[in-house]
Amino acid sequence: MSEPDPVRDPPRIVAVAYLLAVTCLVLPLALAGALFAGLALARRNRRAEGLGVIAVGVACTALGVVLLR
Repeated sequence: MSEPDPVRDPPRIVAVAYLLAVTCLVLPLALAGALFAGLALARRNRRAEGLGVIAVGVACTALGVVLLR
């Protein structure tokens, strides 16, 4: 018998994680939350979305630091 499909988080959870990552643009300290959200998604069978949230968080933090100088 095949194993049942793992339970996936609803898309709105992923959307909120991306919003948290974009918040890093104005509040670089939000990077910690974006990293946590990305790792949580990656561990819950959403590896691509988790890595995307981490990448967006890091990119927005870097852009925010450059723009705030």
